[in-house]
Amino acid sequence: MKIAIVSLGRSHLINLAHLLDLREDVEVTFYTMMPKSRCRKFGYNGKVVSLLFPIGVSQMVVDRLPKVDPYKKSALRFRLRKTFDKLVAIRLRKCDVLIGLNGCAVETSKKAKKMGAIVICDQGSSHILKQNAVHYSYSDIPISEEGTQFMLDHYKAVDYFMTPTEYVKYSDIENGLDSVKLLYNPYGVNLDVFRPTAKPVDKPFDVIMVGSWWKHKACDMLAEACLEKLKVRLLHVGSVVDCQLPTSGLFTHIGFVDESDLPTYYAQAKVFAMPSLDEGYGLVLLQAAACGLPLVGSSRTGTPDTGVLLGNAKECITIQEPLSINAIAEAIQLGLDIANAMPEGLRTPYGECIQNISWEAYGNRWYEILKQLTK
Repeated sequence: MKIAIVSLGRSHLINLAHLLDLREDVEVTFYTMMPKSRCRKFGYNGKVVSLLFPIGVSQMVVDRLPKVDPYKKSALRFRLRKTFDKLVAIRLRKCDVLIGLNGCAVETSKKAKKMGAIVICDQGSSHILKQNAVHYSYSDIPISEEGTQFMLDHYKAVDYFMTPTEYVKYSDIENGLDSVKLLYNPYGVNLDVFRPTAKPVDKPFDVIMVGSWWKHKACDMLAEACLEKLKVRLLHVGSVVDCQLPTSGLFTHIGFVDESDLPTYYAQAKVFAMPSLDEGYGLVLLQAAACGLPLVGSSRTGTPDTGVLLGNAKECITIQEPLSINAIAEAIQLGLDIANAMPEGLRTPYGECIQNISWEAYGNRWYEILKQLTK
């Protein structure tokens, strides 16, 4: 079985490429803007078609542009994404299945179909029209119509959609996609890197949020729920987008850190929270769970899906809809009650079910789906 995987940079698809390439009956080619050496760093040792020049270098330049509005940067990245797609389509070789990350494989998907391949859009986020609707619920900054159409064109060019959460599936159905075309496989996490941490005892943070600090993730509501409503300590690790950082003494901000350093910060907190307005699947949820933290998240983050994988664990708390500061505060308080009641020592509330959120389990589910599609 020949599998072509297309992903601009590092994403969960590099993990999939690695896991599928380990199987004797699968031959993987990974198309990316990353250099081959970086792919090797993340464990993938199979075939790589790298478009480091000109796409990868151009992307790095855009990312480092000083004092440029994030939405303008996004527009520049979109131009690079379209160019990347065209170059991959030119270099694409015959395959049985093409798996393309959403929004970066339109022409590539069309080319693969002409060659007789089964084409899958791997949806790392909700339907583009759902994303747009959420964006306009808190912002009046225009969204690129060209970018939206490009994503819709990707949807039209494929046979199937791989969705990571029930929320993403529902957003697709809500916007007219055929449910028969919707596959489902939640993500995984590296359980060698993210391991159980000890219950914090030395002035711990009550709540940790990892990821970009912006309104799309309801960070303004999270801050008010923690700092004003509950009066608890909140730690944020990640970059800042369009949401002002609180000045409260209960709030601590740490900038972007390497993924391998995140367990250090999870170990300092009692509860992980992600009340996003819209999400694909928050991989940080799985990281926090693997480190033993109770999870508090909106229904749009993958929290309900994670709870099912972890044996319907009471430690996975979905914030009640409609999303509000009070609802977020109530869910966090429940999470803190659970966290405070945990015994001293290593936090392992999910037991053996933690294996269900490993990358290996994710890869096994993908493999079984591919066998069914190609038989």
